[in-house]
Amino acid sequence: MATPAPDEVKPLIRQAKAGDSEAFCRIVALYQSLIQGYIARFVMDSDDAFDLAQETFVTAYRRIGTFEEGRSFTAWLRGIAKNETLAYMRKTSRRRNREHRVAEEAVWQWQQERLTRGRAAGSDKLDALRHCVAKLREQDKRGHRMLTMRYFQELAVAEISRQIAVKQGAIRVALMRLRQALRKCVAAQLAREGTEYA
Repeated sequence: MATPAPDEVKPLIRQAKAGDSEAFCRIVALYQSLIQGYIARFVMDSDDAFDLAQETFVTAYRRIGTFEEGRSFTAWLRGIAKNETLAYMRKTSRRRNREHRVAEEAVWQWQQERLTRGRAAGSDKLDALRHCVAKLREQDKRGHRMLTMRYFQELAVAEISRQIAVKQGAIRVALMRLRQALRKCVAAQLAREGTEYA
């Protein structure tokens, strides 16, 4: 991903600052792979990296009038990409932490119930979780296996990766999506039963 030559970019920047949207589209074409590659160093999901690159260019288009000649345009774009990525990471970190706590709490309660062979407190949530895990087993056997290995067999992601021959990054993303899907499923199941889901 080579940096575009300044002599090629400077006239396009001047035209874009004058309101030429076609010139800015040519700038996007020149920098797309560079900016997406930069973001992909920090964001595992390729779709998210692509979306963040697009957000970077949307922001750059709005702010192109503030770009000062003499500065590095690549560094300027990367600065915008960095801010977009940090905002994304803060947002997803809060969401993942929330989802992780909800999923971990439900799974922990279920494990406790299995150990004691009794009915733990909050059994409505546990019943809903059982329903959703059974549904997952029918619809996504691979996902169900990952979930079981991680949360019930308590295997590390590296060990799961070794056993099922899937990259660790892909497993982490899959587990995140599985937790999110279970959370939505449990909430929907409890809503059908008229039980509050906190």
